[in-house]
Amino acid sequence: MAIELINIGNIANDGTGDELRVAFRKINQNFEDLDLRVADAVLGINTGTGVGIYRGRNENDLEFKSLVAGNNVELADNPASIEISVPDVLTETPVITDAGSYVLASGGVIRVFGGTAIDTSLDTLDNSIVITNLFDELSKDTTPELGGTLNAQSNNITNVNRITANEFQGGSFQGNFAGNFTGTVNGINTDVVSSFFDDIDFGGLPTNITSFYEYLVKTIDVDLGTASSPSPDSIDFGSFV
Repeated sequence: MAIELINIGNIANDGTGDELRVAFRKINQNFEDLDLRVADAVLGINTGTGVGIYRGRNENDLEFKSLVAGNNVELADNPASIEISVPDVLTETPVITDAGSYVLASGGVIRVFGGTAIDTSLDTLDNSIVITNLFDELSKDTTPELGGTLNAQSNNITNVNRITANEFQGGSFQGNFAGNFTGTVNGINTDVVSSFFDDIDFGGLPTNITSFYEYLVKTIDVDLGTASSPSPDSIDFGSFV
């Protein structure tokens, strides 16, 4: 109901105002109306699924939260509204890779996949993308293959059990070749050559021969050609036994 005003007359005690009983009745009715308007049961309610702005009630006052602008957010207090704007919003995100680049539009989604033998995962505690098995996968691969020429950049390759190759190329070899070598050197089978040094049967030669080189000297004829007289050459055949 509307608030009832007490008629106090034109001047004091002129008889035109409300009687005392009527005046107090109006006062009681006005208090009852105010008490009904802000009853203890009146509370603010936050609706919807967003963040509520109703804070609570302090006696007859309903309290609401204030809107505070965060980073890169602006608030405009208009007469009938509060405007929230983000002036420096990120509209595009460049994604750069080793094999090209891509521009991710605002609200777009980018997915990260692992390549061959590479695993990816998301650490939700610190919002990190984790890439595993990137450096140790070669030691786990039992049949690794190269897609191109391996450049050791003048570094050594150690702890090799066996090397199988069609051909060895490079500069002059320095150092010792240790271990077994199977194959040919300049087209000569190494197994055949080694037999001349390790297992030589000189048959029934009367002369004591102890090496392959002595065998060559004693069994191969030497043609000295035609010697003119007088000859400037001097040949020492040693002692004939």
